[in-house]
Amino acid sequence: MPQPAGANEKREQEIATAIGGAVLAAAGLERTLVGEVYRQQLLADLPIEDVEAFEKRSAGKLLGKLREQGVGEALAARIERLIVRRNKLIHGFLDDLEVAQAVMTGEGFAEVRAGVERLGMECSALSTQMQAEFAQEIEKVLDMPLEEVAKRLTVADLSRIEEPKQRAELEKAQKLIELTDWPNRPTHDP
Repeated sequence: MPQPAGANEKREQEIATAIGGAVLAAAGLERTLVGEVYRQQLLADLPIEDVEAFEKRSAGKLLGKLREQGVGEALAARIERLIVRRNKLIHGFLDDLEVAQAVMTGEGFAEVRAGVERLGMECSALSTQMQAEFAQEIEKVLDMPLEEVAKRLTVADLSRIEEPKQRAELEKAQKLIELTDWPNRPTHDP
């Protein structure tokens, strides 16, 4: 069936936007997994391994490390399902005949796009859940709300931190707090 002029381009743009969102959310989940590896080390009172070693690992390798550390099987299975779907999106998306047909003809396009968007939402939801648990632990250990930790970090003199990697991570945190205006920015629409 002939398609209206520009229909393919519009669908290509829509799916590219959906893929971009899903990839960004999956990258955020990978970053959260790095944090979870460190959290597990802290909980087990293990020596803290080098952050750079984990930041360069794939999500699959991070999941393997988490399983080594004894992370719950339900969480591990949820992470694994998202990794499999993310890998299919990145490495096999355009090889899927259903996807090609949806983008080229429009048939089934809404379902394909919704599936990609759902992957992004599920990666974001898991990251948010894991980060919330980590934030609660930070508050408990430091005996202060995370907002107060953030406010103190923004005015901290990091030149006193001698270890370069620690200082760089704290400087990055300061910059992210500044860029996002957190905790001053509302976390939901009124």
